[in-house]
Amino acid sequence: MKKLLLPVLFLTLCSVWTVAQTTVTFAVDMNNVETTELGVHLAGNVQSQIGDGSVGDWTPGGTPMVDNNEDGIYELTVTIPAGEYQYKFINGNDWGGDEGQDPADAGSFPSGLADCGVNNGVNDGHNRSLMVGDEEMVVAVTFNSCTEIADFVSEVVASGLGDLSQIKETMKAAPNPFVDRTTITYATIDGELSSLKVYDLVGQLVKVLVNEVKVGGEHSISWDGTSDNGARLPTGQYFYVLETQNEAIAKRIMLVR
Repeated sequence: MKKLLLPVLFLTLCSVWTVAQTTVTFAVDMNNVETTELGVHLAGNVQSQIGDGSVGDWTPGGTPMVDNNEDGIYELTVTIPAGEYQYKFINGNDWGGDEGQDPADAGSFPSGLADCGVNNGVNDGHNRSLMVGDEEMVVAVTFNSCTEIADFVSEVVASGLGDLSQIKETMKAAPNPFVDRTTITYATIDGELSSLKVYDLVGQLVKVLVNEVKVGGEHSISWDGTSDNGARLPTGQYFYVLETQNEAIAKRIMLVR
């Protein structure tokens, strides 16, 4: 799991809050191959856009995926800017286990992605490509194949990973702007540590509203416009941020005194 670093988010406030961020869930079915003990990873020019950007693009072991329910489908949910990306999945944590690469004959690229990928210029190998817009996306495929997992979205909900669109749509503050008190509504994934915090415009933490493992579903909490030490905060814009193991969702709120 990749945890977003909020201090970095706020240090780059100008760019972060003006560029649309889209939630993308990557999933790959590994049941058609023997998965190595080194795990499954995502590599591509998407990596530098994930979290704090500390992992460079095309780093084969830098972005691990997880199979929490042990069904052979490895998953990773990220928030990234809209744009065009190339990527591939890796069985292990190094080149040679990547899609299209035949472990028995290094340098040989079978046509597993030829019909759905783009040529990467290396021994007629192929990368997957993805166009990300402003709508939440789920990309679910079989390893080294163009076959899509059509029912993966329902499997995500059933496995307890939750409905990410519900989390985003549910999160709101009302009234907004507010004078004395507002109620923040949000959704959590069952059994996942979640925090709901308030920051000022320069990224300074002013209030921790929630920081605990919650039962999955909708929740609400009231905020009276005070800081953690009980001080009344001045008029201004603030951010309320829901942070989970996979992502951070931030929205603006206006306090009027």
